[in-house]
Amino acid sequence: MTAPRIIAAAALVPPPRQLNLGLNQGLSALRDRSIDALFWSGGVPTAAIATVTQGLGVRLVDLSQHIKSLRANHGNFYDRVLIPANTYGNAPAVWTVGVANLLLCRSDLPDSLARRTVELLVNHAQDLVPKSSAGVQFLSPETLINTAGVPLHPAAEGAYRSLHG
Repeated sequence: MTAPRIIAAAALVPPPRQLNLGLNQGLSALRDRSIDALFWSGGVPTAAIATVTQGLGVRLVDLSQHIKSLRANHGNFYDRVLIPANTYGNAPAVWTVGVANLLLCRSDLPDSLARRTVELLVNHAQDLVPKSSAGVQFLSPETLINTAGVPLHPAAEGAYRSLHG
């Protein structure tokens, strides 16, 4: 869903031909040069991409300039996220478009459970991200509170505020 929105925001002329290949088939097509570019939305680094870039070499494209348009047309779900240098081969750091994943709960979730969940996410984020996905993720104190307009459970909001102001 995100890739066609980015392509529309970029207003490319002529518009590119789009194929829905999936990651592994897309990487094969990139490797054999039957496609020129690949969109992927997932954790960084993605092991399959890292493996392909070792032999292929890739150029990451800064997509962050399209966030304003994406937000205007589709809501505040899109964030500017940095892919660190050397995440994929020797590629330099580049800004991209990120979409937060939300942990949703019922409004009647006990306050104590909401508070403990926030404390777990903030104090143990490094233990919750699989080693294969370490890098850019939204489990950081600065980004955990971004809900793209979805209201926080009152106790979760209180816990975030007590931890981070």
